[in-house]
Amino acid sequence: LEMKAAERKIKLSVKGADSLPSQFNVTADKHFVGQVLVNLIANSINYGKEGGSTRIKFRDMADKVLIEVEDTGDGIEPDKMKLIFDKYYRSENHKREVVGTGLGLSIVKAVLKLHNYDYGVRSKVGVGSVFWFKISARDCKMHK
Repeated sequence: LEMKAAERKIKLSVKGADSLPSQFNVTADKHFVGQVLVNLIANSINYGKEGGSTRIKFRDMADKVLIEVEDTGDGIEPDKMKLIFDKYYRSENHKREVVGTGLGLSIVKAVLKLHNYDYGVRSKVGVGSVFWFKISARDCKMHK
């Protein structure tokens, strides 16, 4: 995704992974949870503003690890927020043509629900969006 971000002059950064108290392994399907991250990061690049940024953040929340993908895109209108995780939903309001099927976020939702992970989105029109999910401590094995 770095090449795709570079094409759109979007700066990618990862924050917080080094500040977690210890390394952790997650009991999850590596392929599918990896696909969640790819889908969220790809969307943030596709719908982000050219010259903007995408930040992937990890935060220790004592009994959970919060993973966020934040962009500097156009944001999502409040009335569309409940639709974005639906199969085949595609925003008609984006300024440029984004190629896709409208399945990315529905796949994210399905994988996270199967893993019993909390997830959601915060967005402000004209500012950007933050998609997030939490991996609970019961799903993490902490190493010292």
